[in-house]
Amino acid sequence: MKFSVRVGMARSTTRKAAEREPQRSLFAMILNMPSKSSGPRSYLLRAVVEVGFIIFLFYANLLMGEFDRSIHKTLSGALHEIVTPANFAIALTAAFIGHIVVEFLRQKL
Repeated sequence: MKFSVRVGMARSTTRKAAEREPQRSLFAMILNMPSKSSGPRSYLLRAVVEVGFIIFLFYANLLMGEFDRSIHKTLSGALHEIVTPANFAIALTAAFIGHIVVEFLRQKL
């Protein structure tokens, strides 16, 4: 008897068990997750996560730029230069604009 497991099936010792248990990747599980409530709490949580991620990307970009300009700069020196009230205001403004654009595209698509 020849034993082979199909692509996309979980590895198993028996043929019947392999046919019963389809392998699911993390990406497929995330796509098939049931959506939670669409109330104001979930909208607020999604907005905070999106705005926080955009701010993180903004500061990561600034930090990389600081290290590009100077070879002998330390991490604390670079952070001291980029974490300013002006940069935070720019990051917050860009994050809110980005969130509004993402929500607009989410509703259109």
